[in-house]
Amino acid sequence: MAAGCSHESSQTTPGSGTATATGSAPAPAPERGSKRWGAFRDGQGCWAEPHVECDPAVVHHTCNPPAPMRIECPKDMTGSFGIITYDDKTCEIEETHAPIPCPSYDTQPTPPPDAAPFSPRAWSINSAGVSCIALRTDADGAPAIKTVIECGDYFVGGTVREDEPDHCRSFPAPMHCPKGAHCNPPGPREVKCP
Repeated sequence: MAAGCSHESSQTTPGSGTATATGSAPAPAPERGSKRWGAFRDGQGCWAEPHVECDPAVVHHTCNPPAPMRIECPKDMTGSFGIITYDDKTCEIEETHAPIPCPSYDTQPTPPPDAAPFSPRAWSINSAGVSCIALRTDADGAPAIKTVIECGDYFVGGTVREDEPDHCRSFPAPMHCPKGAHCNPPGPREVKCP
């Protein structure tokens, strides 16, 4: 499920952000105390996004969902699927009830043993008139590196993250949702690494 302040039911489809759910019956609400993730498979593997409810009573609630996290791909799931837990310890695929490790930013899948060490890069994207500036700051505290780029498909004001070597996605800037507004942010876009 995609996060946001929309009062309509929505779900994530691979590579498309959010879409209004259609069908004869709405998906059942999770039981009290459960957690849910909307998950999908793309050409780079599988991802899970935490389901976030925006409180309509809070006027300036930040409705930007947390970034997707990489998960191991279930063998039998080829498109979008849901993950749910009722006890915060064990998770299952909603559609098949098959067990699956709970998504966690702390336990991202390990790369294959023959893979070269990978240190992901990240950039902030800001407008510079007719072009954009990509500002890269390495986690090791090295000086920031500025690069002038064409704005293209990048979310200006947002960030770009490298999930795999030379595979980057652009994320929009955080969104503040006023009371009663529909403000599901757009999903990430696959872009050329700056």
